[in-house]
Amino acid sequence: MKRVRSTHARVRLGATAALVTTALWLPGVAHGATSGATPHVGPLAVRAVAPCGTGAGGALIITSSPEPCVVTLKIGAVMGITLDRGFNWSDPRASSTAVTVAGIAKSAKGGLTATVSANRVGTATLTSVGTIVCPAGVACPALARLWSMRVDVVTSLTTPRTIVATLVDSGRHFWLRRGDRLMLRLVGPTNYTWSAPTTSNRAVLRRLSASAGMTATATFRAVAPGAVQVRAVDSPNCYPQCLPPSRLFSLSVSVSG
Repeated sequence: MKRVRSTHARVRLGATAALVTTALWLPGVAHGATSGATPHVGPLAVRAVAPCGTGAGGALIITSSPEPCVVTLKIGAVMGITLDRGFNWSDPRASSTAVTVAGIAKSAKGGLTATVSANRVGTATLTSVGTIVCPAGVACPALARLWSMRVDVVTSLTTPRTIVATLVDSGRHFWLRRGDRLMLRLVGPTNYTWSAPTTSNRAVLRRLSASAGMTATATFRAVAPGAVQVRAVDSPNCYPQCLPPSRLFSLSVSVSG
């Protein structure tokens, strides 16, 4: 493997709430991957909600976080979602009929609750836009947030799943159960070469196949409880004559029994 000369270009795409207007993070505003009490920061302080806006239960599995979270939901099940107070949220929309959103409730102080029903096997992306709640007489920034969640509806949560990850998932955390598979596909650019993806502990996440090149692929199977890192390095073909840095792709994976 070629030496990684810099990790400053580490890919961290698609792993946080999206910017809608002028700023992404606001002190005192809870985000999907936080938990516990939020420090008080003047009149805009709000409380945090559960990771991903929902909690794990017998009918669903949180597959990946942070936002946009991925949740696996059993067909026929109903899941509750809670979005942060401090923002006025639009009604959540589903990209397909695999799920239905109902029971939407909002507060004048911000926040939203709703239920999501799994109708049929398939995938749907839920989205909602929140604009900041600004108390009377207080100057507020023009801040908005885009919340999204992908819901995979399956017939049974006991059936082994195949989770697909790409370059935009670098930096994310995935939860797998024993028997689940993780498939990676990392592409380009043409003047770089990917190393074959590796696992830090083959006793927990076993690599079944892998390839290197302009496109790198790998398939892993979860075989025992534990925590591992999955990594690959994208190095410039002109190394060491040129200056472009190598890029690191990394996932953290937890496996349960």
